[in-house]
Amino acid sequence: VSFAAWLSEMLSRHKHWRILLTTSVPLVEVVHGVGQKVVHLGPLDGEDTARLLFKCAPRALTYKEVGIADAGSSVLAALCSHRLLPLLEGNPSAINRAAVMLSNQSLDGVAEQWLREKEREQREREREKEEKEAAELKFPLREAGSRSDFGRYKTRSQ
Repeated sequence: VSFAAWLSEMLSRHKHWRILLTTSVPLVEVVHGVGQKVVHLGPLDGEDTARLLFKCAPRALTYKEVGIADAGSSVLAALCSHRLLPLLEGNPSAINRAAVMLSNQSLDGVAEQWLREKEREQREREREKEEKEAAELKFPLREAGSRSDFGRYKTRSQ
């Protein structure tokens, strides 16, 4: 049974239920018999990113790793200015993944790992772009209706 079919069944049985689903990919199937509203959300701002990271962290963050010298300073403000936050781009899924990484790494360690991963992804995108450009130079795309070079050559059976 697909998720959409199961959800349709549950909501048809329990008319008073209200469910909020969040996903980074749209549901392929339509959930029949219920009202649906798709809302596209943007990234979280810096303060909300810091709040979610703080809330989801599996351990208490130390003043030192957050960058606070004394206990009177705001943990949230210090966390907002940490170098990890811009790397997460306000993406709740990324923030949750980073929070999980805090179980065995420091905040700086997570930032370093995240930065290495972003750099690796950038190199991969650049390599793919170069490969695509090289393939287009080797085998240029032709406009629809243009004659192919293959028409000039005769096969051995001709």
